[in-house]
Amino acid sequence: MALRTSTDPNASTVEQWTTEIRRDDDAWSQIEADWEALYARCPTAPPFLCHAWLSSWWRCYGRSGALVLVLVRREGRLVAAIALARRRRLGVSVLAPVGEGVSDLSDVLIDPEYSAPARDRLTDALWQLAARHAIDLGELPPQAAAEGVAETWPGRVWRYPGALCLELPGQSFADLLASLPSKTARRARNKTRAIDAAAIAVRWADADGAAASVASLLALHREQWRGRPMNPEHARPRFATHLVGAATAMVGRGQAAIAEYRLDGALVGVDVLVVGQRMVGGYLYGIHPTLRRRVDAAQLLLTHNLGLTDRLGRPTFSYLRGDEPHKRVWRPTERRSQRTVLTGQQGLAARSYVVAVDGRARMAAFVRTRLPGILPTIARIRAWRPFST
Repeated sequence: MALRTSTDPNASTVEQWTTEIRRDDDAWSQIEADWEALYARCPTAPPFLCHAWLSSWWRCYGRSGALVLVLVRREGRLVAAIALARRRRLGVSVLAPVGEGVSDLSDVLIDPEYSAPARDRLTDALWQLAARHAIDLGELPPQAAAEGVAETWPGRVWRYPGALCLELPGQSFADLLASLPSKTARRARNKTRAIDAAAIAVRWADADGAAASVASLLALHREQWRGRPMNPEHARPRFATHLVGAATAMVGRGQAAIAEYRLDGALVGVDVLVVGQRMVGGYLYGIHPTLRRRVDAAQLLLTHNLGLTDRLGRPTFSYLRGDEPHKRVWRPTERRSQRTVLTGQQGLAARSYVVAVDGRARMAAFVRTRLPGILPTIARIRAWRPFST
């Protein structure tokens, strides 16, 4: 559905702008080249906004008729886009990002060359959609392009803290050690000597081997979490199908990397990383207990993760979502994402949805700060809760 065709009277030559909403599942294959070209021009876009990740998610998690692709073009060239999925929450129709639930970060795509006019047209389209839907954008990184939409939004904007991501500079592991206190660096060097003595072989999978590597990763991941509450989605067939499809395409395009670790010839670890224009992110790994008994597996993975980040010239390595003690050893920088809810003039229904979101956010903050002891129980409950799309 085309929303508008317009011209810019202030331009030296007439510029034609079009805004279109696609709701058909076939749209993903038809816009692939345009989407990838726009994604490549957006240096701060999270890796989870590449076409391979989003289209694979839609095939595995999307519901027919629920897709809402907003596409802004200038002279036929795609200059702004957002991929949303329509859902029903608390009796309210909500538009949430495609990829929600398995993507660690999200955002909109806006070509920096046309940032203001492209943003304004994207905002106009979303404002029209907001007449019938609340727009719930979760896991927006700091300085997200979507913040420009929120700043110019004509309705109400509600912001809530999202997940915490820990980041390190894109440098070699040796350079990281040089920046640490001497006692911490000394312990790490001792662990490095143990890793070297174990003679662990590392191989980076190619696109042809990505599917087998992901299957091994998920098996190792289940073994790694045996007897403890893990993210239940990681054990479901649709997640495996999604990750295989996305990783295969992304490895071939340089948007992901998969490291395999072998000890005495046996596969004991697999690590999937996503690669953006300015960062490498550690997405998911599986480690066999045998490897953990021999070496510090977290340090082993970080050594090669930083090595990849350094070789690719990316300024940042991100652990992505999660705040575990082994990450804190390296004195990372904290980056908290944000949840932004945009509402139009839906009245009581939209307000009731925001009140529920607000209440849940306040309760989560209270539990984290005042009742941290019940977090393991909450994790066990979540392990039995179905993942909703």
